[in-house]
Amino acid sequence: MLFILERFVFNKLTRSINCSFIIFSLGAALSACGSSSSSSSSEVPGINYAHNLVFKNGTLLSTGYNAFGQLGNGTTDSRNAPGTLSGGNLFNGFATGGNHSVAFTASGEVFSWGNNVFGQLGNSSTDNSSAPVKTTLAADVKAVAAGALHTLALDKDGSVWAWGWNNYGQLGSAAGSEYSALPAKVVFSDSSTNISALAANGYNSMALANGTVWTWGLNGTGQLGRDPLDLPSSPTPVAVPGLAGITAIASGSAFSYALASDTTVWAWGNNSNGQLGDGTVLDAPESGTDVPSGCVAVSADNSYKPVQVKKAANSELTNIVQVAAGYHHGLARLADDTVWAWGANVLGQLGNQTYGGNNCFAVQVRYENGAYLLAKDIRAFGSSSMALTADGAWYAWGNNIYGQLGIGSNETALYPVKMSGF
Repeated sequence: MLFILERFVFNKLTRSINCSFIIFSLGAALSACGSSSSSSSSEVPGINYAHNLVFKNGTLLSTGYNAFGQLGNGTTDSRNAPGTLSGGNLFNGFATGGNHSVAFTASGEVFSWGNNVFGQLGNSSTDNSSAPVKTTLAADVKAVAAGALHTLALDKDGSVWAWGWNNYGQLGSAAGSEYSALPAKVVFSDSSTNISALAANGYNSMALANGTVWTWGLNGTGQLGRDPLDLPSSPTPVAVPGLAGITAIASGSAFSYALASDTTVWAWGNNSNGQLGDGTVLDAPESGTDVPSGCVAVSADNSYKPVQVKKAANSELTNIVQVAAGYHHGLARLADDTVWAWGANVLGQLGNQTYGGNNCFAVQVRYENGAYLLAKDIRAFGSSSMALTADGAWYAWGNNIYGQLGIGSNETALYPVKMSGF
């Protein structure tokens, strides 16, 4: 059984989630996002995180919200089942931003599509594109990441490039320009830094090098791993203190995750919905959200010091092999292929057959029949989640108002549902 998103859920979400997210109201979201073919850099669009890309048999498909052409199919019509992109390009990897997409080919070329108000497509213009367009970056790219309005690319030589909006220094350049429609190299304080992984979400960026985590951009809730009172933002990458032996990273809208070599996950930044997973939640009575049973309400600011994700007060979540971050929630895949989730659940993104409230501890994702989900890969985007099962099928759950789950309908799912065509 699927659950249709009711209006009272919108109202509750409005009180508990920052209004830069899509659902500050359905009508406002549509009018703010628009569907014109071009846009001005003087106007910041609503940020949606409501579209989805997925590989099937080596072909990249897209589904969900498409007012800016972020599905890359040559139109601005949304759809609720995965479909092909325009151009026939074969991609090796991708990332989805607030309202734009980016992907790279086997030869290391980068293509982008969707909203381009601040040059986040990297093609020297600020015109939106409903079909993939090649960026001007002359590099051999092996990974990409996308924030709300900016894009990152990792060259095989370990250098990082960035383009798009730069209001908080998320491009990693001290130049201080408002935005850049051309890729610029990110400057690290250690010139020998060789990056192996990237992550981005919201208005901050992350990189991993030799077990050390580097962050830059907005630090309003401590997502850079530094005290926001001392460092409200940073235009150049800074190393996160207290972390070593990190093997993977993930970036939420204003929080961060790091997977350590001992198979634990460390979290820091915004904890308004328990997305740090350490048993605490930021005490914000004005949000209208009750403190979940068993959680400790913390009146202090969000944690800029990394804390460990747990499944109970005295039980850390361990044996983790993969971590993912959504808008206000997190996912982890364990060595036994079980999937765990924590944080905001107002749209069922935790996959435990409930919606509403928060979970400050990790809970196990399960199907409608109560059986636990086993997966080989996981993804989190916006207020939605995904997992790839051993038989090659993708399952999705959570917010689906624009069909971003790709299940053939626009009904929100509180448990994993197989995507159409898989």
